[in-house]
Amino acid sequence: FFDSDTMSTASTLRYEPIPCADINSDGIIDVPYQVEVLSSSVDPLAIDPSYIYITSWLNCYPDGGFETIENALVNFEDGYKIAISNEERYSIGLDKYPDINCWTVYEKNTETGEKIELYSLMTVTSDDFENTNYVPVLEYDGKTVYANIYQSGAEKGITADYIKQKVTKL
Repeated sequence: FFDSDTMSTASTLRYEPIPCADINSDGIIDVPYQVEVLSSSVDPLAIDPSYIYITSWLNCYPDGGFETIENALVNFEDGYKIAISNEERYSIGLDKYPDINCWTVYEKNTETGEKIELYSLMTVTSDDFENTNYVPVLEYDGKTVYANIYQSGAEKGITADYIKQKVTKL
């Protein structure tokens, strides 16, 4: 990872202050690196998707080899992450709405380019949030993350329990 010519490690540059850590408790420090998530220009209200990254944590071995331990969409501001599989890295996209603390996760059909919204996550800090379309999936530090599963997500088998398994506190 280290470039002796530039005296830097650009390959592990991160856009949020995500530290190296032993995230899977195997005694090996995992190094996070980030790649841009799929972009979408469909929704003009969404933040520029080029500022949204998939964070992957790598086990780095003395022989120069490495292994991906986890991939996630990291919501550093709200303090949670969404685990994604290696396969999803190439089909999952995200629209971010910071004014309302909401992320919408979608799948992009690589053949047609169609964007299929799967679910939204909204972080709320008060107890008076009432919206029958959203269900709580994570509570921590006085915050609650609520999920709204779109019909297209439900048709793909996404449930509140599925999201609860994927969404964890940082």
